[in-house]
Amino acid sequence: SVLLNGGGALVPQFETPIQANTVAGGRLVIAAGDAVYESFNQGDNVSIIGAGLQGSAIDYGGVSGGVTNANVLYVGVGSSVYLRTNGTGNLTVSPTAFPGGSIRDVKMDPQDWRTLYVVTSGNIYMTTNAGASWSDITGNLAGKELFSVAVISHPTLGSGGVVVGTLAGGDLSAVSPIGAWSQ
Repeated sequence: SVLLNGGGALVPQFETPIQANTVAGGRLVIAAGDAVYESFNQGDNVSIIGAGLQGSAIDYGGVSGGVTNANVLYVGVGSSVYLRTNGTGNLTVSPTAFPGGSIRDVKMDPQDWRTLYVVTSGNIYMTTNAGASWSDITGNLAGKELFSVAVISHPTLGSGGVVVGTLAGGDLSAVSPIGAWSQ
């Protein structure tokens, strides 16, 4: 078991999401059964940053305008998106309520952490302003069972895409315009 700062032990979920920071080595976030935890030393010590939150999806560490932000963090908890855009404090719920259902996956755009893609069982949503507003970009994926999301980019081409995992494989949409999916 993982020992907490000040004693006690982390309470695992049946499936306990763990995410390494994408821009700062040694940093982890763990979505346990009793709280969301953060570690700055590969899990040797952990601190609660979301008491009582039982997360299902995490993305941690990002870039915007070429500047890294090791503190940016998104966590899907039930049908809410919690985030932290700076500092190392606790998570807060997104400025505008997430319009979808139970969250299965979250993924930041690797070029701009303010852009986040969120997958529920039947829809995919996007924010370009760190949760201040949401757009349903499900498009022609309506009726498919959705599970995961990945954002791909190609630095020399300057373009990218979003891939959504379904029971039938993956569906891809260009970032611009987003929402026209092809298997």
